[in-house]
Amino acid sequence: MVNPITEIFTVIKNLFELLLRLAPIDNPTWLMLIPLAIILLFPLIKFQFVKLPMDRLEEKRRHRTRMMVYFSRIIIITCIAIALASPYIEISEETAGNPEITLLIDESESMEVLETGFAESFQKALEDRVPTRTRTIGSDGAIGDAILDNLEPGRHILLISDGNVPRGTSLEDVAFYAVNELGASVSAIALEEAQEDTSVYITGPGKVVAGTSNTYTVHITSTNNKPAPLVVSIDGQSVIEQLTSERILTFEKELGIGDHRIEATVGGSDHFPNNNKYYKTVTVLEKPRILLLSEKDSPVESILDELYTIDKQKRLPEDLSSYYAIVANDVGKNAFGDVNNIHEFLLDEAGGYYGGGLVVLGGFNSYDRGAYQNAPIESLLPVKVGKGEQKKGDDNIIIILDISGGTTGVRYEKVCDTAGNCELKEVTDRSSALDIIKAQAVNLISSEQNILATNKVGVIVFGSQGTLEETGAEDYAASD
Repeated sequence: MVNPITEIFTVIKNLFELLLRLAPIDNPTWLMLIPLAIILLFPLIKFQFVKLPMDRLEEKRRHRTRMMVYFSRIIIITCIAIALASPYIEISEETAGNPEITLLIDESESMEVLETGFAESFQKALEDRVPTRTRTIGSDGAIGDAILDNLEPGRHILLISDGNVPRGTSLEDVAFYAVNELGASVSAIALEEAQEDTSVYITGPGKVVAGTSNTYTVHITSTNNKPAPLVVSIDGQSVIEQLTSERILTFEKELGIGDHRIEATVGGSDHFPNNNKYYKTVTVLEKPRILLLSEKDSPVESILDELYTIDKQKRLPEDLSSYYAIVANDVGKNAFGDVNNIHEFLLDEAGGYYGGGLVVLGGFNSYDRGAYQNAPIESLLPVKVGKGEQKKGDDNIIIILDISGGTTGVRYEKVCDTAGNCELKEVTDRSSALDIIKAQAVNLISSEQNILATNKVGVIVFGSQGTLEETGAEDYAASD
C-alpha cells in the first residue's frame, strides 16, 4: 500500500520543480508553508479526536471525508504560498522603432579620470549593428546644450560622459523635454574610474548685509568614497578642519563690513591638483538706512531692524538723500508732508525711474481712514481710494410677450338672475392686459438705464403662432 504522505510530498516536489522551470520566484521562503501545512494537518487523517460507536462501513466513509478535507486544505495553502512567493515570467518582445542612435562623447578635461579607452571600439561595434551618428562635446562641458542640439522626435541618444555639467542646460531639464515633448530617449554608459580625483567648491551669497548670519555650503566631489582631509578658513582663520567622508558640509558665519575671502582645501594626491583648492569672495555691506514713518510701535519695526538701519519719524523730513527707502506704517496723509520731496526721492539723479523706494502699509489710520482720497500722496500709489463700481456689459437680452386671447381685455362672465337662470356675457376691460404688456416692453427697451447701445435685444411674441423679432438697442432708441 502506497503511503499518502509520500504521494503528497512527491506531488509537491514535482510542483516545485515545474514552478522553478517555468518562472523564477522572488520570495521562495513562502513555499515553506506547504510542507509545514502537510505536517500540521496530518493528524486530521491519522487520528480520531472524538470516538464514536460506528460500524466498519461508516468508519471508512468518515476516513474518506477526512482525506478530502485534508487534501483540499493542502491545495488551498499551496495556492496561497505560491501566490506569496511571487513567481514571474520574463517575456521578450521586439517592437519596431527608430534604429538610429546618436553617440555623444564627452571630451572635457574632467573625463581624464574615467576609463574611456573602449569608446573607439564601442563606436565601431555600434556602427556595424545600427545606423550611428557620432558627435563630440567640447571642453566647455555643456552636455545639456549638446543633447538639445542633437535631439529629434523619436531619436535615441547615448552618452559617454561623467555627467558633470558646469554650464548650460541641466541634464534633468533636457531629459524631461526629450521624453515628454519629443518622445526621445537619453541613455548613458556607466564609466569606471581610471584615476583618483577629488575636488572642492563653495556655494553661498557673494554680497551680504552686516549684522546677519549667512549659510555657506562646501561641496566635495570624488571618484571614490574614501575620507578626505578638509580645511575651510575665512581670512586665514580656520572654520572647518577635519577628515570627512561626507560630500556636503554647511557652516554659518556673521562677517564684518568689508571684503572677506573663504578658502576651502581638500587633501589627497589625485589627478587634478588644481581643483583641490577653492576661493570665494564675500562682500559685506553696511545696513541700508531707511526711514520708517510710524506713530506707534509695530512688529514691522523689529522685522526691518534685522536687515536695515532704521530712522523712525512721525513726519517726513525735508532731506531724504541719506535713505535707501521710505516705509510708511499706517499713517495719515499729513505724515507725508511735501509730496514733491517723495517724488524726487523716487527718481534717480538722471531723472529715471529707479531711485529710492516707497512702501506704504495699511491699517486703521491710512488709505480711506487716512484721507488719502484726492490727496497728493494718492498720485504716487498704485491704488486709489474709492468704492467698487458695477460695470454694465454687452449682454444679449430676450423679451417674451404673450399676445394670446387671454390678454386682449375681452372676457366672459357668468351672470345669473334671481330665478337661477344663467348666461355668459362678454365683458371688455378699459385697458387690456395686452396693452399693459406692450407698454412695459416699450418702457424696458427705451430706458437707457436698462438697455445700452452695446446690448442686443430680441423679442419673442406668441399667440396662436410664434414669431421672433430681433434688433439692436440703437434701433429702439431711434424709433422712440
